[in-house]
Amino acid sequence: MALSVVALSLGTPALHNIHGHETLTSIVRTPFDGPITLDTDQGIAEHRSAIHNAHVYAFFSHHYDYWTARLGIDRAAWNWCHWGENLTIAAQDPSLNETSIFVGDVWEFEGGLALQVTGTRVPCSRLAWRCGQKSDWLPHVAKVGFCGVYLRVLQRGQIRAGDKARIVPYMGSIRVPVSSIPFCMYAPASDPATRDLALQILQHPDLQDMNRQALTRKLSMIEDQTLSGKNAWMGWRQLRISCVEQESADVKSFFLVPVDQKPLASFVPGQFLPIRLPSGAVRCWSISSWAGSTIPKFYRISVKKGPNASGWLHDSGQENVILDVRSPAGYFTLDLKPQYPPRQIYISAGIGITALLPMLQAHFSHETFRRTPAIWMRVVRNSATSQLLSNDIPQNEYTKEFLTCKTFFTQPEQTMDIKGQNYDYAGRPTQDSILELLRDPYFLDPMRITPIQIPGNVGTAYICGPHSFCQDMRSLLLLAKVSESAIHTESFSVEVPSLLSLSNSVPEESVIRFTRSKKEVIWKEGTSSILELAESEGLKPEFGCRFGSCGSCEVKLNKGNVHSWGEKQEDEGLNNMVRICCAVPTSRLVELEF
Repeated sequence: MALSVVALSLGTPALHNIHGHETLTSIVRTPFDGPITLDTDQGIAEHRSAIHNAHVYAFFSHHYDYWTARLGIDRAAWNWCHWGENLTIAAQDPSLNETSIFVGDVWEFEGGLALQVTGTRVPCSRLAWRCGQKSDWLPHVAKVGFCGVYLRVLQRGQIRAGDKARIVPYMGSIRVPVSSIPFCMYAPASDPATRDLALQILQHPDLQDMNRQALTRKLSMIEDQTLSGKNAWMGWRQLRISCVEQESADVKSFFLVPVDQKPLASFVPGQFLPIRLPSGAVRCWSISSWAGSTIPKFYRISVKKGPNASGWLHDSGQENVILDVRSPAGYFTLDLKPQYPPRQIYISAGIGITALLPMLQAHFSHETFRRTPAIWMRVVRNSATSQLLSNDIPQNEYTKEFLTCKTFFTQPEQTMDIKGQNYDYAGRPTQDSILELLRDPYFLDPMRITPIQIPGNVGTAYICGPHSFCQDMRSLLLLAKVSESAIHTESFSVEVPSLLSLSNSVPEESVIRFTRSKKEVIWKEGTSSILELAESEGLKPEFGCRFGSCGSCEVKLNKGNVHSWGEKQEDEGLNNMVRICCAVPTSRLVELEF
């Protein structure tokens, strides 16, 4: 099949304001006739790419007619190389496109130059900006597949406009049309066919490295979603304490295994376990270790001794003691979904390390995160308490390169604790220390191609500690211009927001019918949650956290509507579960199966 070169271009990275952010890109090009020289080591010697590391990027000339027509753009507005390609290629057969070009095909040019197809462009925000489109256009580009072709130099040579080439088809057993790569990258992770396609593409020996890394991350995301909630159980389940370890004078770790020998539920780093003690008290303790994206063999909780429940666990929680436990729960979790996450900011105070430790362990072992920079601000009393769970803090090649750990001693011992050796800052984090740590830009280079500079205050923050500490740290991060939506907190005690502020449509009165208890109660506007109403009438629903995370108070909604922390729940399908600790009625009749 005959090909001919229409135009050539060379890239020079430059900063452009893309969707409000200064972004380095070399997509803006000026076409010329050449010649250019290509070699097997660098590809095009004079060319510099901002991100992509393929030797050559080629785009078919007839795609310009296709895209301008569909986008309603004057064809004259797009010159050759508008998509940032090194080679604009005309095909003798206009039906030739990325669906009939395969990874491994070789393009043999006049004069001896030979290029091998290795992959294709995955549509990104830079392409949308260059083409004057919003990001919601990108999935359509990926579905159509007209994204161009990546090639590597097999045989060096020169090339200029007008040169001809022929396609030598790949004859191997693994057939990967280049259009399947962007299609797979944008395909839903929940579809089993997406995983199968990713595995098939990754088997090809000639696949371009950047495409391989992107698909490996996609596969990791699919595996995470497949595991999410797997083996979760309803209600209480008996788990046995298999081991107890003394972590410090007042902290013990308890290892829990299933009595019924059935697999445990998967969990996301940051989640907790609702546990019911023999007294009937329900408490929630963070799962304090993470073994990877797999089904865990055990859960570990690390508990600081205090009065009541934690005191009982320390005194009576011996090996072989059986506890009632619900499935892992909670929304304070490491977000594993982004393929290219920004820097993560972890801030822990005291025993708050128990929720953040699994996040750190996941961060520096997970395919998506391990090359992502992180700052950990660890706040403890002094060196006597700084070693808590220190053996579980990840230490590997990724932490050495990407983890910045800063220790804050709130009560340093004058005779023992040396600033700069045992700790970095005295007291809690302040506005000055936060600004200092987030002042300088950092670099992301997940593909190990070209470092991309990111403003220091761009990142995702996770804070765990006492309630006042979490609120203070949140305020300081906001002062440092960290996005409010990127700040996540979990405190040891929670101030539940006013339920009355959750909805403007609550009735003045509502009949709450508890079917199994055979009781009807009048709820009045401005009084309480449904849980508190039930308790005031002598009913004893189970509860744990009382702020909507643990799920202990879930009951089935048979009729009516409720409003729960901003999420309206209705009787659609008659199978909704309601967390009554943070719910108020929004209909005049609510029927609950309790």
